[in-house]
Amino acid sequence: MSTSSYQVIFTGVLRRGVSRREGISQLAQRLGLDFDQIKRLLAAARPVVKRCSEQSEGERLVHAFWQAGWKTELMCNGQLLFDGDNRFSPAAEAGVAEAKTKAIFSEDRSCSVQVPESWQSFKDLNRSAVIQSGSLKENQFLVVLSQQREDLPAASTIAAYCGAQLKQCADRLSGSSILTPATPLEEGNFCGYVGEITAKIDAVPVQYLVVCFECGAQIYTLFFWCEEQDYRCRKQNFERIAFSFRAEAVPVPTGVDRDCAARQGMLSIA
Repeated sequence: MSTSSYQVIFTGVLRRGVSRREGISQLAQRLGLDFDQIKRLLAAARPVVKRCSEQSEGERLVHAFWQAGWKTELMCNGQLLFDGDNRFSPAAEAGVAEAKTKAIFSEDRSCSVQVPESWQSFKDLNRSAVIQSGSLKENQFLVVLSQQREDLPAASTIAAYCGAQLKQCADRLSGSSILTPATPLEEGNFCGYVGEITAKIDAVPVQYLVVCFECGAQIYTLFFWCEEQDYRCRKQNFERIAFSFRAEAVPVPTGVDRDCAARQGMLSIA
């Protein structure tokens, strides 16, 4: 195996019951990080903090971060192995990675995303959504909203917009809190930011992954959610779906009312 087979990824998420101030202090005390190193670590979106040649070496570092109050993930060839609290089967995770996908388009076909073949389209998750999909059986869902850039203040940035989306979403949910503030993405086809929210729906703990992409004249927000107990296992697939997002001009099929499709497919968040 190459020296880059095992990667320790810093999630930026604190263990339950650990304050941000305490977590930052522990990064300095337990891991010997200085102020600038901590600042860079917290500003990045899921940075790789170390590449290891042996799994045991990666697990020791994940455990060290865990003791400092932070959640990290040990990955191998794109598969989650250990997060400080749970171990995952590479074979089981590989089944998720190799699952067949299909493209789902907005009604005006201006954007699309690749989702698992088992997912279905919905019409009632959000009345303003341009794409709605998910699995009732697995209780995981995706809603894509579109906002015209010209409708926002000229000084507004994608970072500020993502932060506002996180706050707006959290304010509308019960028992909610923002786990990860808007942080820049290191992958994807567009300039983007990502954040995470925890909340309750009908007393059931859930967790959201919120991704905002700036695509020319449009800003798209992708809301993923599932039960909190399943989030660690689902997150990698959510990220894979997000990075498959495309916004481009695709011809409307013959027989589709173009004006009707445009009206229904370009609804804004408002």
